[in-house]
Amino acid sequence: ARYATQAVHQETLFFGLPFLLRATDWGSGQALFTGAVALLCLISLIDPVYFRYVCPRRWRFYAFHGLVAFLAMQAFAPVVFRLDTETGYVLALATGFVVAAQGFVRLRWGWRRWGRLSLLAGAVAALWAIQPWVPPLTLWMTRGAISQSFDREHLQPGPVVVVLTPAELRRGVYAFMALRAPLGLKEPVFHVWRHDGVEFERIPIGITGGREAGYRTWTYKQAFDAQPLGQWSVTAETRGGQRLGRLGFEVRAAP
Repeated sequence: ARYATQAVHQETLFFGLPFLLRATDWGSGQALFTGAVALLCLISLIDPVYFRYVCPRRWRFYAFHGLVAFLAMQAFAPVVFRLDTETGYVLALATGFVVAAQGFVRLRWGWRRWGRLSLLAGAVAALWAIQPWVPPLTLWMTRGAISQSFDREHLQPGPVVVVLTPAELRRGVYAFMALRAPLGLKEPVFHVWRHDGVEFERIPIGITGGREAGYRTWTYKQAFDAQPLGQWSVTAETRGGQRLGRLGFEVRAAP
């Protein structure tokens, strides 16, 4: 039974890891979460580590089992139940908690039981708090561009720009992103414009899954700060703050 469960853990983790690697925004805390999942993959793969540190203690085994269930539900919920990313994240947390809690039922009453139950509750609260650091397994940006022109008929951006002057900026800027989503999924997404890391504007858009090359979205801005010099970024984010992709450009006083 232990070997069969180990096989399930391995298959689930290695099934989800490629999606995580594809969806991770490596310039954010998502890189830490993906690295942690890669570590779990190694633990499940190395028998001396798995059977010595995970299996002997019932509560450790079910805690590991709960983490795997949490990751699996994130991948399955948007596809099977047609849930948006934030609702699927809540369902994944609830599933992981229920699965992990089974390992704490038979603990004897005392400070150890309460301590481990507190640890479990804290882990669930931490996963809720770091939701922006958890890459959505079923959503990612396939391509994107910052441009000052856009073909609205064919939904294609013009030449890519990375540096603009204030005079050029007043002509307006397009942020184009193609976002990959599962067939049938309808997801509320935001294009978040930031100036030197400070949120400037949040523009809601909606995407529909199913297009292999990604659902094409764009936003256009012509109104900027009185002092627009500096670094600008545009990120696609879910309602829970999970980043799907990021674009950037710089505004300089001279070309």
